Amino acid sequence: MARKTKTDKKREDVEKSLRDALGRRGRDDMFYMDKVDEYMQLFDVRNWCIAGLNDVRSRGEAWKRESLDLIAETRRIGTRMDAILTLLGMKLPEDKTVTADVEDDL
Repeated sequence: MARKTKTDKKREDVEKSLRDALGRRGRDDMFYMDKVDEYMQLFDVRNWCIAGLNDVRSRGEAWKRESLDLIAETRRIGTRMDAILTLLGMKLPEDKTVTADVEDDL
């Protein structure tokens, strides 16, 4: 069996944390669990975009069209993820921005 990557571990931790928090709040019906699943799908796509950005940057092509498209998509995904967290009743940090988050992951 393959070892879990740092991203795999983070994914498991995030999903468990969301489900536990909803359970503590009594929001463990199917609607909320489906939203957690949707959030995790976006989490995976966002990580795929970030990996693509890293690949483009490693080739020295940081400002090519592919890179700009990935940056825009990562921002859209981050906005949707924030909306899901808000719907689930989770508080977002005051200083959280999608741009800063993406740059930290790169």
